[in-house]
Amino acid sequence: MPDCRLAPGFFGPGGLVCLSLAITGEQLLELLRLGSAFAADWSELRSVTRNRLAGRVVPADLSAAVEAVTAAAAGSGAHGTGTVRYIKDIQEGDPNLPPAATLETVTVHYPAGRQPVVKYRQAFTGPRTRHCINCFKVVEGAVLPADAVLEGGLDLFCSLDCERLYYIKNSSSGIRRALFKLERGVCVLCHLDCHALVKELQQIGKDEPQWMAHRKSIVARMAPKFLERRQATCLERLLNQATAGNAWHADHIIAVYQGGGGCDLDNLRTLCVPCHAAVTKQQAKERAEARARRKLGTHDIRQFLCTGDTKAEGSLNPNVLKPSCAVKRKRRGAGEQLFLDDMISPELQISSKTAKRTAAPAAAGKKSKLVSSRSAAAAVQTGTKPHSNVATADGADEDGGSPQRQQQQQQQDVEVISILSSPS
Repeated sequence: MPDCRLAPGFFGPGGLVCLSLAITGEQLLELLRLGSAFAADWSELRSVTRNRLAGRVVPADLSAAVEAVTAAAAGSGAHGTGTVRYIKDIQEGDPNLPPAATLETVTVHYPAGRQPVVKYRQAFTGPRTRHCINCFKVVEGAVLPADAVLEGGLDLFCSLDCERLYYIKNSSSGIRRALFKLERGVCVLCHLDCHALVKELQQIGKDEPQWMAHRKSIVARMAPKFLERRQATCLERLLNQATAGNAWHADHIIAVYQGGGGCDLDNLRTLCVPCHAAVTKQQAKERAEARARRKLGTHDIRQFLCTGDTKAEGSLNPNVLKPSCAVKRKRRGAGEQLFLDDMISPELQISSKTAKRTAAPAAAGKKSKLVSSRSAAAAVQTGTKPHSNVATADGADEDGGSPQRQQQQQQQDVEVISILSSPS
């Protein structure tokens, strides 16, 4: 607690510390209650957050302290710096390069590494003045020239923290090593101990009889999610090759496409393979919906209320808002989703085929109506009787129609005769 000197006691790494011997039973019970609540809150924190709070004096309520360290981590780029998964080598013209610095290719020898010889790009401001390839600070104690072969990456970084952060941002193996030290291979969503699962499977050798059935029984007991129908391929890989890479993955909390690339452990978490597949599927669905909205030009739901050339007030991009007649929509497929802000949804309008079927009888009626009028006019001029089989606009024969329809037809004939007889 911040005011631990004024309190009768506080909690430290060794447990309850009483500063005053004259402590009452009620005060002791209150301290124990606070300690129990603090331990419960502490157990709910992620390992990376615990590391950031380690060594600090924090209040019993951890909310403010957690928010402070989270904001500080986000400000330093721990939650992501862009949409690129891994950082690239230092390039010429990098704005973070020291003044008058030159880039040299440095060779590093790793005796026990997967790649014995690795080349890096490092900044130099003198023949023997090296700068950290992560933060560009001067590497203290580095005296070897640029053309010397380094044994290990000691002269590449100014501190161990920069070395750890560089490998996290530069390789998937570095991410897995650092994440395993924190979370020990336990899925943060379903709490499956993937490390223990792999150890159990590795105890069943492939030379044993029925080894596949034994391994599958272990998976059914410890990780039933792998037995789901959609996880058949992942289950087969895990049974044939019981390794940590087939049991758990490192997942970005803020996806790379959302700006979570090049992050620290604050934006990484351990997920078992089934949970990671579910998260990836959900992200793919969200990206598909976003692409569909961009394709339709419906970024703002206020566009649904936009009519004519008017534009919604307060829009950040008024050019996006278009009248409904200016938006081109293709026919919606059977599996395509319908968005709320679609302006010309197929469900809300008559289809083109229905419109054509509706318009065809109307056009035929107009045509027959015109023919009937012209026939009547010609009969008047010649003094003959019009044909009785000429269809009227209502679709009935002239002689067989009702008196009301005959009267309407006569009025139309008189109008046509007056038009024809009028001087041009």
